[in-house]
Order: sequence, then C-alpha cells, then structure tokens
Amino acid sequence: MKINPLSTSNSSLHTGRKQDTQFSTQKERLFKTSFDYQKLCEIMMWEQYEGETFEDTFLRQEIKPHELPTSLIIDVVHANGLEGWAKLNTFKSLTDLRNQIIRVFKFSIVDPINSNKKMQELFPPIYNFCNYATKLDRNGRIKSEALKIAESAW
Repeated sequence: MKINPLSTSNSSLHTGRKQDTQFSTQKERLFKTSFDYQKLCEIMMWEQYEGETFEDTFLRQEIKPHELPTSLIIDVVHANGLEGWAKLNTFKSLTDLRNQIIRVFKFSIVDPINSNKKMQELFPPIYNFCNYATKLDRNGRIKSEALKIAESAW
C-alpha cells in the first residue's frame, strides 16, 4: 500500500502531522500569498504610468510567476537591509532576532536567483543581497554577522 505524503487524511500511519502543519504555517508567513507589487516596483525603480497600479507596472515587465523573488527577501531589500527590516518587525528577544536573521540568510543562500542568470539580470538588487549572504556563508560568518546586525537593531 502506497501512502501519499501530501495526503491530508488523518490516517494513523501519518506521524509528525503537527510539525507539518507548523512548517506550513511558517512557510505561508514567509512566502506571503498576496504579493506586494509596490515594494518590488520601488526596489526595481520601475516607472509607473498615470492610472497604472503597481500590479500593472509589474505585469508590463513580462516577468513569469516562477521568476518572482521570495517575499521575505523583497521585504529585506525594500527595508534597505536586515537592520532596517529588523527595526520594522517585532521579536521576543535578541536571540529570536538573531535566529530570524540567520533564517533570512539561509533563504537567500538557497534562493533560485543564485543559479538563474535571467533572474539575476531581472532583479539585480535582490541578487546583490543573495550574493552577500552567499559570501558570508562561504566565509563561515553568518552567525557572527547575524549577531552584529541583531545587536545593532535591538
């Protein structure tokens, strides 16, 4: 009997359902379902024509949906970096803030923009941030940099 790992049934064969649900909730929070076209347009400095919405401005760029950057990274770049992003959000403790910054670095390191030349050309500011995170990772400095940023923003 094969089991579909994506099945939502309450079978006793499924274990760790609470963890799966928790992961889904975190994933939904990080990858918002409603995309903020205004932030992306502002980052990219795309000119908005009279009477045009930010979504229309985005659609005019002829970018495919799978080429969209992660909302979390857009938020960070729009806030002019991790320190600005941290100041715009609330965190329980300095440790929590540091851990979230590390998560942002990790998402940036594995973002598809790092390996997709077309996306790098489409979104240079976002690629620059992902490249920064990747260089920190190569040098083994993610945790120390995250702590510096967290202490500065706290």
